[in-house]
Amino acid sequence: MPNIAQALNMRAIIYSSQAKHYLAIDDLTLAIEHNPEYSISYNRRALIYKALGKSQEAITDLKIYIELESNDELRQEAEKLLRTWEG
Repeated sequence: MPNIAQALNMRAIIYSSQAKHYLAIDDLTLAIEHNPEYSISYNRRALIYKALGKSQEAITDLKIYIELESNDELRQEAEKLLRTWEG
């Protein structure tokens, strides 16, 4: 069985590149529902929320991403980004 969360993430990337941001958010939300431990979904959704000016939603998702991400380097980069978003 294919990984549904990864497939939804890929489609979200396509939607986002086409400026269909709300469709991308819908796919990322579904991906999170299918696999709430898949950190990448939270990171991608955070970036889209931020681009749409939804700062609180972006910060919430980025914090979850940081909690879930096992790669130290990626987590540190996200922590730096979070500090800039929080001001």
